[in-house]
Amino acid sequence: MPASIPRSSANGGKPCFNAQIGLCPGVCSGAISAQEYAKIIARIKLFFEGKKAILIRKMEKEMRDYAKKQEFEKAGELKRQIFALTHIQDVALIKNREHSLLETNESGTGQSFRIEAYDIAHLSGKDTVGVMTVLEDGQPAKSQYRKFKIKRRDGAHDIANLREIIERRLTHTEWPYPQMIVTDGNEVQRRAVEEIIATAKLSIPVVSVTKDERHRARAIIGDAKLVEKYKRAIVLVNNEAHRFAIDYHRTLRGKIFKNGRK
Repeated sequence: MPASIPRSSANGGKPCFNAQIGLCPGVCSGAISAQEYAKIIARIKLFFEGKKAILIRKMEKEMRDYAKKQEFEKAGELKRQIFALTHIQDVALIKNREHSLLETNESGTGQSFRIEAYDIAHLSGKDTVGVMTVLEDGQPAKSQYRKFKIKRRDGAHDIANLREIIERRLTHTEWPYPQMIVTDGNEVQRRAVEEIIATAKLSIPVVSVTKDERHRARAIIGDAKLVEKYKRAIVLVNNEAHRFAIDYHRTLRGKIFKNGRK
């Protein structure tokens, strides 16, 4: 870094706009020296590198040095800055703490809050497929999405297809169970899934998303408190299931046409 930083010639050495609103220490106008400015930059760098403990130790040493020189105003300013730093949690730590609270409060088990959504896709009852999409703590967990080729011959029966993929999913005990299941449809679909869940002696709330003519969420059927709390997540995972099902079915149909069966 250069030994000195020239004052701005454009404004005659007057404080820049940022300095006037308190966002610049005033090196442009000579309010602080180049050495002091370099020290501020070094502190900021340490902070954003996550080296807060090192930064505080350096500032404490500077504070003691100022006190020995009887520069009490500078020592007092450093003391206030050190106090502020010791009461600031790093952004990463705040995020981890909120994530940890979410896990504990939502799932009650210390695990991620998991929502699974299911959807069916077919063309006039042919080549029917089902999918499962997953949200963990509000974020799509795409590595955990799953595809199912429906084994039933009557692929146009949506309730039976839904029952099949839920039953098959529950055989995979190596997959973590969700804290909520989302289906596409209405009360009929919701009750069908609830019956399977009850038969498996599990306790997982189920909600259904009804759609308008443009396939947009019109209503969510299920526990009112859960729906209110997780509405955005429910719509997101449901939309993901619809998209994933359509993409899977198109891919499958493309392979079938390529192999000559129409």
